[in-house]
Amino acid sequence: LAPPRFHRFLPIAGIALVFLNVVVGQYRVFGPVAVSKRGEERYREVLHTLRQDTSPAVVVVPDWHRGSLVTRHTNSDVFWSYAALVFNTPLSRLRDALFVYAALDGIPGEGLREYLLEAVKDGAPETEEKTLYRALEGISFAPSSRAYGSAVERGDPNLIAHREKLLADLEREYRRWENAPSLLRSLFKRYGVGYILLDTNKNPQWDLSVLPEYEEVAQSGA
Repeated sequence: LAPPRFHRFLPIAGIALVFLNVVVGQYRVFGPVAVSKRGEERYREVLHTLRQDTSPAVVVVPDWHRGSLVTRHTNSDVFWSYAALVFNTPLSRLRDALFVYAALDGIPGEGLREYLLEAVKDGAPETEEKTLYRALEGISFAPSSRAYGSAVERGDPNLIAHREKLLADLEREYRRWENAPSLLRSLFKRYGVGYILLDTNKNPQWDLSVLPEYEEVAQSGA
């Protein structure tokens, strides 16, 4: 890609690939994923742009399905995939991913605790942050998913105390991000993130104003 002239933009309805001015994958998605041919066609221009990049950078994607399109059809890796939970992934990586999605979703520091508490309620709508939080809580509390599930079911007071401390720690750390946007850019540089896939059908709330430099480099159909 030619050196970008960075500018801010308001995305229109559809799919946009945003290029970040950071250089340094992280995770590739394996296994069959049910994505329709029509879904692949919607991302045609974005995938084509990624394939043209001779030095593939990591892509932040909205979810598993869109991540699978990136890793199946290009040489790029994705910033986060739940396949990482199969491996011995450091808890710091889960925290970083949670903070990235929270920042893009525009969740304020003072609202993070209550937002994440929704993750442990039955029937709560799924988001990347909530799924990441449950993984963080479970891995940091119990030696196995079975032990964690048992603690959740019986309302283990040790788990409740652990949850309160974890939420307080996450909120305190996330507030640092809120007051220092450069932390997000530094994190992207550390992980080699070069692109954000913005799908206004999936994540219209993503707030790219948290990034100091970016430009739209491709757009696919709505």
